[in-house]
This record gives sequence, C-alpha cells and structure tokens, in this order.
Amino acid sequence: MKVVICADYSAYTEKLMQAAKLLLGTRVPQAEITVLHIVDTTLFSGMPDSEQLMAECKEESDDIYAIAKDYLGNVNYIEEYGVPLPKLDELLESLPFDILIIGSKGKSAITNVLFGSTAQHLLNYITKPVLLVP
Repeated sequence: MKVVICADYSAYTEKLMQAAKLLLGTRVPQAEITVLHIVDTTLFSGMPDSEQLMAECKEESDDIYAIAKDYLGNVNYIEEYGVPLPKLDELLESLPFDILIIGSKGKSAITNVLFGSTAQHLLNYITKPVLLVP
C-alpha cells in the first residue's frame, strides 16, 4: 500500500500521524509512506527578515519529519517550497499512491476563509481514496 500524507506544521500534525497509524495498523512496516510538506513562499516575498523566517520553516519541517518517524517509522519525506496548491497538485500527479491522508484543518484558519481550504480543493481534485482527518 502506498500512502501519501499531506502535513503542515500545525497543532493537527500529530493528530494526522496518529490517524495514519490507526488506519494502517499492523501494515505500517509494509506500507510505503510519503509525507509531503510544502513551505508557502508567498509568505516571505518582500519581507526584510525572509531568511530568518525560512530558517524557522526549515526547523518546523524537521519537526514534521520527526513526528512522522515517531508515529510511522521509516517514511519518505518530501519538503518543497512554492505556492501550496499548484505545488501540491504537481507533486500528487507525479507520486504513485493508493490513499491520500489530509487534515481538515491547517495552519491558518484565516487562509482557509480567504483563499479556500486545501482539503476542499484536494477532495475535488483527487480521484483516489482520501482520508480526511478532522
């Protein structure tokens, strides 16, 4: 089974990994698990301290990888930089997977109100099974 988990560095990251472990159960060692994290570079454009912010994002990304390893063991980890939705679409088109696991809530509730939910976009875009973790 090939599993892709989309994670941001939010309060829900750990809950997302717990749900993946619960879903996979004893199949965790046999599953091929890929965790995707996309750093939104639009947040840094024109910011005077953008290098420091990017360094903080890298630390957060390292934390996501550590949480994933704690819950799921050996995982492939992909960290990308760019505009999240187009980058996510591009990555999901190139990765083979049987199920996608995503959270219904993310890093910023304001972003979801203003720009639309990443989860909603993926539910409309993906033709494979999706597990939406509340």
